[in-house]
Amino acid sequence: LGLALVARIARAAGGEVRLESRRGRGSTFRLALPLSVEPEEARRITRGDRPVLAPLDGVTVLVLDDSPIGSKVLGRTLTDLGATAIVETSTYAGFENLLRTDIDVVLLDSLLAGRDAFLGALESNDQSEPKPVILMAPAHVSSLPTESRDEAVTAMMAKPLTRESVAKVIRRVLDETQGPLELVGPGAGELSKEEVVQ
Repeated sequence: LGLALVARIARAAGGEVRLESRRGRGSTFRLALPLSVEPEEARRITRGDRPVLAPLDGVTVLVLDDSPIGSKVLGRTLTDLGATAIVETSTYAGFENLLRTDIDVVLLDSLLAGRDAFLGALESNDQSEPKPVILMAPAHVSSLPTESRDEAVTAMMAKPLTRESVAKVIRRVLDETQGPLELVGPGAGELSKEEVVQ
């Protein structure tokens, strides 16, 4: 079952899984994923130029997701984008981090147990400035759930998330002057700022 899932994910990303097996010697599985580099980036790498700032350089993101694999991948993606990622699998630990750490934005799984209590605690916490909360929801959701239409939710992203959508929505949430936000994800349509931002 695990290998079938890996093969589906690899194909979705334009890659493949290869199997080499020899009787009495065992099997080797190889995961091949395409790597595309823009021509200018390739020239920069070969010249040894200093890297440009990543899109989320200097941003600290608290990720609250109970999926161990999903939260780990999202944490690595955020790090690759230049952010400092703090990953927690419980809302209690997340709120503790929020009180102790200078967090810029929170990515919250819409199905995480304790989500509503976390959002309520954010609203009633008068010890710190309110932090933007981006709700991560399944792809079939086209608007914010009614129970999540409170002051704590700033925006929403549809899963599965892409590197580009994560960077784009976080940047736009942190810089509210850029106009309409969108529900991003595979097949997600454009939403007005009023529908996404509280």
